[in-house]
Amino acid sequence: MSSLTHQPALDGWRGLAIALLLVGHFMPVGGINLGSVGVSLFFVLSGLLMGQLLFVKQVPLRLFYQRRIARIVPAHLCFIAAIVAGWLAFGKPVAWTETAVAAAFLNNYLTGDLKANLMPFGHIWSLAVEEHS
Repeated sequence: MSSLTHQPALDGWRGLAIALLLVGHFMPVGGINLGSVGVSLFFVLSGLLMGQLLFVKQVPLRLFYQRRIARIVPAHLCFIAAIVAGWLAFGKPVAWTETAVAAAFLNNYLTGDLKANLMPFGHIWSLAVEEHS
């Protein structure tokens, strides 16, 4: 791939990854976990794009992480704030430790230790995996 501009073909692969994930969650097919296939495909695409930035285009690590943080952290924190606000609005108990663990992308390391996961932060594991790798 000589050009690191937008590659429209990858949008189709992203769409396929999302479709597989949704089918895996909402219309499971016996014998194959399509959600897992979708997540794996998304990680492959993400690794490809990040690898191109770091190794082909040679974007400095500092700039790479500044961009990643600017792209991911605001939406991530808004999601967490919305969940907490919803929990408070409906009078549900907020698990502050789970909230802090999710906010810090540490779900993969600490949620098993929390015993009763009360907050809907389970899907943040995929962001945590991507950020830690």
